[in-house]
Amino acid sequence: MNVIKVYYIKDIFNYSVNYYYDETLAPEKTETFEGVFGTTIDTYTDKPEYGYEVKSVENLPLTISKDPAQNVINVFYGKKDSTVTVKYVDKATGKEIAPDGKDEGKVFDEIDIPGNKKDIDGYTLIETPPAGTHEDEEQEIIYYYAKNTRVVVKYLEKDTDSPVPWRRNNWRLRR
Repeated sequence: MNVIKVYYIKDIFNYSVNYYYDETLAPEKTETFEGVFGTTIDTYTDKPEYGYEVKSVENLPLTISKDPAQNVINVFYGKKDSTVTVKYVDKATGKEIAPDGKDEGKVFDEIDIPGNKKDIDGYTLIETPPAGTHEDEEQEIIYYYAKNTRVVVKYLEKDTDSPVPWRRNNWRLRR
């Protein structure tokens, strides 16, 4: 009995994982692997950069086909959301004089310094925080204010505390 046995194995095809940051392909991060026809790929290597997070993934899970153009997983990263706490403080006392504010944006966005400034009754803004950008960590910026005061100047005669009828030639200031 002559029997010829023929064994078949499934073909192996390449597949790629592409990484995009702000919709731009980062070709240096692209990975190429081999997979057996018909198998399912359901993982990829996460490659986040500072300030970025995965926004979406295309073609996952991927079933390996014989068409290499279809054997592609695309991973899209976008900038993370960022919130900066804005404080309003009396410079002399260190006490907060208004409720905290929030400046929301994305990591790397400019902090809206002019837009977060407040007019606070009874206070004058004396120090504005420096320009900066949203970061991946918690941040706080502080606007410093001084309490408005009223200064009354009285000219009094020494030793009598009587008001001085001010005439430039008749009186001189003593300290």
